Amino acid sequence: MRFLFVLEHFPPYVGGVETLFGHLVTKLAYEGHQVTVVTSRLAGTAARETWNGATIVRVATPPFLVRYAFTLLAIPHAIRHARGVDVVHTTLYNAAFAGWIGARLARACSILSVLEVFAEQWSTLPGMGRVSGLLHRLFEWAALRLPFDHFVCISEFTRGRLVRNTRIPENRTSVVYPAVDYAFWDRNRHAPAPLREMLGLPKDCFLYLYFGRPGVSKGVEYLIEAASFVSAKLANSRLILILGTDPQAQVQSIRRHIERLGLTERIVISPPVPRETLPEWLLAADCVVVPSISEGFGYSAVEAASLGCKVIATNGHAIAEVIPDGAIFVPPRSPRALADAIVAANDTPTPPRPEPRYTLENHLDRMLKVYEHSCAS
Repeated sequence: MRFLFVLEHFPPYVGGVETLFGHLVTKLAYEGHQVTVVTSRLAGTAARETWNGATIVRVATPPFLVRYAFTLLAIPHAIRHARGVDVVHTTLYNAAFAGWIGARLARACSILSVLEVFAEQWSTLPGMGRVSGLLHRLFEWAALRLPFDHFVCISEFTRGRLVRNTRIPENRTSVVYPAVDYAFWDRNRHAPAPLREMLGLPKDCFLYLYFGRPGVSKGVEYLIEAASFVSAKLANSRLILILGTDPQAQVQSIRRHIERLGLTERIVISPPVPRETLPEWLLAADCVVVPSISEGFGYSAVEAASLGCKVIATNGHAIAEVIPDGAIFVPPRSPRALADAIVAANDTPTPPRPEPRYTLENHLDRMLKVYEHSCAS
């Protein structure tokens, strides 16, 4: 088959969505399918290249309003590269409009991956004002009204939110869990990094760690507030934040929040760690914290649990679905509940490592069935 993926970001950009589509594109190309990806161009990347057997077309965007510029600038590229393809697959939000237009003009099968549906939650997310929340909700509403042939959700939680907040019939939706690289997230493959020595901390310092994007739904602000409670009970403790660089405004907001609370000596902010050494950092920490307000799947929680780390996560969204027995759960938006669980982590047994449910083979098999069913409809 011939595929076009229209994606706001793609590797080497680091994130759960990029991991998902990096696996899928690689496997499809390896299986002999013709694959093209239209995505935004990162600094240091070529405008056009071959990546693991797929053709990658990178769209240059201005340095301001990058995400929204991609929404418009990707349209001509999507139209051009959709000609002659069987399937156009894109994602909710900034890539959806270009993907749908390309598929419609080319009369190709159109697939939308739905990672999260925030709906009424938009106006309650940290840093999201009333007007901004309303505009984001309208944008989401418009994108979900595009008549895609099929909607692929990454969890039952996400599908439930999609069906409840739209008029999309359930028979036009599927749940296809993302793939997890269990061979990589194998505890026997990695040794803990000498993290305390690297950071100049005492050997008995209690370390709790967050890694991932600092998005508005990730709950990092609540974890920072929890750090003040943890410090009061565990004077010899540090929170390690391994933060992605995008969105930059959110990174700066987090830094200001730490300064306002007087926690600069208690929290260490690290730039993104190379994927090859990231498990070593996680294994060096006493626990990994995932304080999300909402998660469509929760890559960081699944990966840390697969590695055998002690995971403290929030409930009420997909993490409790995908690793129900692989984490210690607390309510979202509760700094004190997070702090209590973190402090108790030393005396709490590590949950058993989850079974490897989310394999690449299962993901590809389910996606091919979605493609074949949608194209035949």
